[in-house]
Amino acid sequence: EDLAHIPVHKRNFGFMFQDYALFPHRSVAQNVAFGLRMKKLPKAEIDERTAEALELVNMQNFANRRVSDLSGGEQQRVALARSLAPRPRLLMLDEPLGALDHELRQRLIVDLRRILTLARIPAIYVTHDHEEAYAIADRLILLNEGKIQQEGEPQQVFQQPKSVWVSRFFGMGNHIHGTVVDLEPLTVSTTIGSFTSTAKHANPPQLTDSVTVLLRPATAQVGRGDNQISLRVTDARFRGNHFDVIGETGDETSLRFHTTQQVHAGEALRIHF
Repeated sequence: EDLAHIPVHKRNFGFMFQDYALFPHRSVAQNVAFGLRMKKLPKAEIDERTAEALELVNMQNFANRRVSDLSGGEQQRVALARSLAPRPRLLMLDEPLGALDHELRQRLIVDLRRILTLARIPAIYVTHDHEEAYAIADRLILLNEGKIQQEGEPQQVFQQPKSVWVSRFFGMGNHIHGTVVDLEPLTVSTTIGSFTSTAKHANPPQLTDSVTVLLRPATAQVGRGDNQISLRVTDARFRGNHFDVIGETGDETSLRFHTTQQVHAGEALRIHF
């Protein structure tokens, strides 16, 4: 539906700002009711919808509080309730968790997906955080310089990035340039060795094509095997359930990989992908 000719205030879209844009001198309930009052709805309906929206975000016990007395996470919920109360045909959220610290953001991501699902309102959620996008989205659209680079379900985009830009945007791993030297199986020759791939491609490369091989850090194994590389560890950092390791090959190509076994800087390793 082309909405170019419809004034913005008549499109019935909801918008949640990154900084929440709440009215500090008003109570929680007054903030949530603001859009409904602008529509000149009957008071009984305003009260009903306000209570409904506050209950959806689990803030019904804060209705009479001043928003200036709330924490960042509580203000985020009030802003979301205010956006939902008018029952918009589309809800747009502009990095709504960007102003929160990491721990609070992780907790609210789960709540936000639950609330959006219960509200049953289509939502466009803008974020630069790919973990946030994975956690909330049913469908991803990746934009670069105003053009769609890839779209699809989160797991599909992660498992089958269509370009180097997409894989780099998600921090998926190591990118090695090479040349296709065989098709059965697909084999690519690079400066650090040859790699075979069983990945399925919509447009498979042909012999002598220049390609980029993606080596995902999480798929690395220490020891001998297919797609093997020898390297020297330059850095290893503990990440809770694995070590995040950076190594350097003989031609000084830097590679990053994950392993559950402890390794140390200076150690010589063989790894395979």
